[in-house]
Amino acid sequence: AKDLILVTLGTGVGGGIIVNGEIVRGQNGAGGEIGHICSVPEGGAPCNCGKSGCIETIASATGIVRIAKEKIESDHRDTSMRACPDLTARDIFEAARKNDPVAGEVVDYVANHLGMVLGNLASSLNPSKIVIGGGVSKAGEILRSKVEQSFSRFVFPRAGEAAEIVIASLGNDAGVIGGAWIAKNQWLKSQAQPVL
Repeated sequence: AKDLILVTLGTGVGGGIIVNGEIVRGQNGAGGEIGHICSVPEGGAPCNCGKSGCIETIASATGIVRIAKEKIESDHRDTSMRACPDLTARDIFEAARKNDPVAGEVVDYVANHLGMVLGNLASSLNPSKIVIGGGVSKAGEILRSKVEQSFSRFVFPRAGEAAEIVIASLGNDAGVIGGAWIAKNQWLKSQAQPVL
């Protein structure tokens, strides 16, 4: 894809944007910092960047666990998540798959915010593909489909028609492959000789 948005969901939220086949780096290297797009304008959780309400505080593994723990504490319904001594994002998605209502609400909340952020980005950039990667993406279709539903609510319809939302397929090899691709392209650029 020549126009693509990648969001990586791990300990934090990372990202990358490709426009017309080129990585968007921005004026001082901050291009593609999807994790620090504000998703909760008032009363959001503090972020490591110094702001509050960033999508990283919601859609990262850390954020998902924090939200679930807050929900477990305030919600008196039965939930299998109470039995997890060291609750992880994986536990939360597993519980949601098994129709745990509290876990389902956590996943819906996370997907709603992520879909909104991606919808707003797609409305501006009009990509052909949006790729969800990182450890949290191992949740698979339960995450992808809910993000897609939210995305459809928030995206400019014409931009939404063009964008396919998929789970990354390269796993832990993505960084190595991407680094090699950048090195290859830089080498090719350095070898290009001007035509006289």
